[in-house]
Amino acid sequence: MIKNIIQKEFIEYTQNSHLKWIVVFIYSLFAIALLTGIQYYRKTDRTSKAAQEASYKQWLAQGKKNPHSAAHYGFYAYKPLSPLALMDKGMEGYLGQAVWLEAHNQNEIKEREANDAGSIVRFGNLTVAFILQFLLPLAIILLGFNLFSKEKEYGTLPLLLSSAASVWQLFKGKAAALYRLVLYIFLPMFLATSISILLVAGFAGWLTVLPHTILLLIFYLLYLGLWVLLSLYISSFVKHSAVALVGLLAFWVFSTFFISRIGSVVAKSAVPTPSSFHFSHSIRLDNEMGIDRKTPASLRQKTFEDSLLKKYAVDSISQLPLNIRGLNLQRGEDYGYLIFEKNNGGLEA
Repeated sequence: MIKNIIQKEFIEYTQNSHLKWIVVFIYSLFAIALLTGIQYYRKTDRTSKAAQEASYKQWLAQGKKNPHSAAHYGFYAYKPLSPLALMDKGMEGYLGQAVWLEAHNQNEIKEREANDAGSIVRFGNLTVAFILQFLLPLAIILLGFNLFSKEKEYGTLPLLLSSAASVWQLFKGKAAALYRLVLYIFLPMFLATSISILLVAGFAGWLTVLPHTILLLIFYLLYLGLWVLLSLYISSFVKHSAVALVGLLAFWVFSTFFISRIGSVVAKSAVPTPSSFHFSHSIRLDNEMGIDRKTPASLRQKTFEDSLLKKYAVDSISQLPLNIRGLNLQRGEDYGYLIFEKNNGGLEA
């Protein structure tokens, strides 16, 4: 019975002119998104590697000098770009890609697209992931909003039920038909993306992201399946197709576009993060006045020197059998770890 229902729905889909336009529209945007993703990965990867190499060569070519001074010269370190960025940029635009390395300091990561794009970046860019996460659910809604309601409107539901088919069989058959149709649209796109990663990143790069690609495939299959079930449920619940379409579209707009923006506003209000100035100012005050803001650098220095004089039973710093400058540098480094652990740890929390 379920097999017959699936066959019936597929015959109706082949006669549906809207299906062809939906497929053409999605695949046109997919082609643009895939080409854009390939270009983005190649350009970003090439630029990052070139900048990394140039920065490091500059550091090596600074000439002979004291190691401490050389460490202060610093250079940029770039995070390697994942081949999956071709498909989904993920958090790259928020977390940044480059950090300036230097002695005694932990600097914030640079090259965050979100800093320049503002809040509009939360509404998404045209990527393969955007097609799969935003537009495919829309296609599912347009193809499934009337699967049940049309039977009520045309008066064919009693006929279907009189043919020994139960409501549950109808639901499963229609859901299976819609899901199979979605897979016919989704799987070629996912396969084309995976092949593009292989061609652009090479076999070694493709192999490193293969486990993540498989996980993405599994979650996309579940995600699209949930949209199929939701569309069928709403269609079976209401009496008119127009009501089902409006309700599903409203939920799609809210869940895919507005909830991310609303979520960020709520999070920012509930747990506000410090500004860049406030964060760096806090680190500077911890250095100057102490983490407890009661032991300034001069007092910490004197306390440390007094402990050395007592330990080695000498009257002055010049009588110490150790290099006081080196000890002070190490002490400052150890205290710096505590400062950055407090500030960066608090920010991460």
